[in-house]
Amino acid sequence: PYPELNPFITGDESFMVFTSQRNNVTGGFREINGSYSSDIFSSLQTAGKWAKAKNLATIVNTLYYEVSTSMTSDGRNVIVYFSNEVAQSDIYVLNKKEKSKSFQKATSLGGGVNMPKSIESAGALSPDGQTLIFASDRPGGKGGIDLWRCTLEGGEWSAPENLGAPINTDADEDYPSFSPDGKTLYFSSNSTKSMGGFDIFWSKVNKATENYDEPQNLGYPINTPDDNQTISFNANGTVAYVAAQRDGGIGDLDIWKVTFNNKQAEVKKTRFTGVVKPADSTGTVITITDKFTGKEITKTSSAPNTGAYTFELAPGRYIVKIEAAGMPVFLQELAVLNDPAFKEKIALDFDLLAAPATPGKPGTTKPGTTKPPTKATTTPAKKPTTATKPKTP
Repeated sequence: PYPELNPFITGDESFMVFTSQRNNVTGGFREINGSYSSDIFSSLQTAGKWAKAKNLATIVNTLYYEVSTSMTSDGRNVIVYFSNEVAQSDIYVLNKKEKSKSFQKATSLGGGVNMPKSIESAGALSPDGQTLIFASDRPGGKGGIDLWRCTLEGGEWSAPENLGAPINTDADEDYPSFSPDGKTLYFSSNSTKSMGGFDIFWSKVNKATENYDEPQNLGYPINTPDDNQTISFNANGTVAYVAAQRDGGIGDLDIWKVTFNNKQAEVKKTRFTGVVKPADSTGTVITITDKFTGKEITKTSSAPNTGAYTFELAPGRYIVKIEAAGMPVFLQELAVLNDPAFKEKIALDFDLLAAPATPGKPGTTKPGTTKPPTKATTTPAKKPTTATKPKTP
C-alpha cells in the first residue's frame, strides 16, 4: 500500500532499481502527514518473476531521502538524488566495479555538477559513460529546472553546457534518461506541450548539428493529464516500466510493465455533435489539427441548412478551425481527456458571430475536461511525496 516510483531496468530485464516510501525504509523517518522517507530498492527477475525487493542499505540509503533517477542499460551505473545528512539536493552515482555484482558506496558527481546553492534533481549517463545529462535550477538556464550536459575529459566532467532550445523551455525539464542504444533522450517536462502536469518527451540527436531535435510528446496512453516523469525500456524497446496509480494496483503508486507491439492499440474516442451558427452559413469547413504538431486530424463540414456537424477525437489537445463564406476565421482549442474525465459524447455548438478564441488563451473553452492538476510545490527533501506522483496508464 506504499508508493513505489522511478523504476529502471537493465536491457535484458533481469535487474531493476526503484524508489519506495514503504514502512521499512532506513531509519523509518516519517513526515507530519504520515508518509515515510524514501529509500532505493532492487530486485532480480528469473523465469519471468521478480524476486522480493531488497533495500540497498547504507551504500546509498540514509535516514532521509534518496531517489533513483536513472540506470544505464547494463545495470552498472545508477544516478541517485540525495536530500539527506550527506548532501542537500545533489546527485550521486552508484557503480559496480568490473565483474562485480555489488554496488560500491554512492559518490558525488563533483563540484562542477553539484552546486551549493542550486538543486540538482536528476541525471543520466550515456551507455558509453562519456556523457552526463542532468537537471538543475542553477543560474543561466531558460526556465525553472533545465537539462545540462557534461562530457568526460581526462577522468573529470567538463563544465556543464545548457542544452538550450528546443529541449529546455521556460517551464521545468527533469528526469533525463537514455535509450539502451544511447540515440534517444527521454525526459519529463511541464511545458505548454504537456497534456497536464509533467509529460514524458523524447528527442534524437541531429547528426548534422550535434544538437537535439524538436522533442516529441510520447502521447497517450503513456502520458495523461497527471504527472508522468520516468520511463525505462528494455534493449529492443518492446517493453518499458513506469510508475502508475490505477485500478488493479496494490495501492498508491505501483510499478507497471508496458508492452509495445506493431498492432496499434484501440483508442477510445469522444464524439462531438452540435451546430455551427448561424445555421445558414455557406461553405462551412471544419478542420481539426493537433495543437502541438499542427498535423491535420480530420476535416468535415456542417449541414448547409441546419448547421449540424459531427466528428470524433481521441484523447489529446486540438485546434478547431472553422471557415465560412463572409465570416472571420473561427479558432477554438479542445482538450479531450482520458479517464476519469473521458466522455463518449459531448454536445457543443460553435457561434461564428462570437469573438474568435485564441488557442491557448486563458478562458478558451475546453469541453469535457476538468482543470489539470498543477505541480505541487515541494522542498528538496520531499521530492518523492505523493503530491507529485505520476499516473501513467
